[in-house]
Amino acid sequence: MLGGMAMLPAPAGTDILIADDDELISDVMAMTLESAGYRVTCAPGGRIALDAPVDAHLVLLDAHVPGTDFDDTRAFLLGHGVSVLVMSGEPSPPRGVAPEDFLSKPVELDRLLAAVQRIASTLTRN
Repeated sequence: MLGGMAMLPAPAGTDILIADDDELISDVMAMTLESAGYRVTCAPGGRIALDAPVDAHLVLLDAHVPGTDFDDTRAFLLGHGVSVLVMSGEPSPPRGVAPEDFLSKPVELDRLLAAVQRIASTLTRN
């Protein structure tokens, strides 16, 4: 259990890319998700999210990650069938992002796991 929330096992073969320039935030999220059974890669900028999106089923994308335009990066990922969970230090989601696909920083780990589990449960794997 994490903070009173039961951790469901990760669906087999779920790969997650965390695209965030804050190494501490990325590391904490990665450890949390890995402990729940997800395979996680961290990228310090959005360029990596554009270079290898087919390797991930889900990208946790910082709305203000340096190196790319947020709207273009998100559209590219979604266009390639990659789910995107947006994070930001702002209290509300960026224009065009549904509230259920958004986490405000600092990210509460229970909310992170719940959002990832919700999205992962809907993924179709090859």
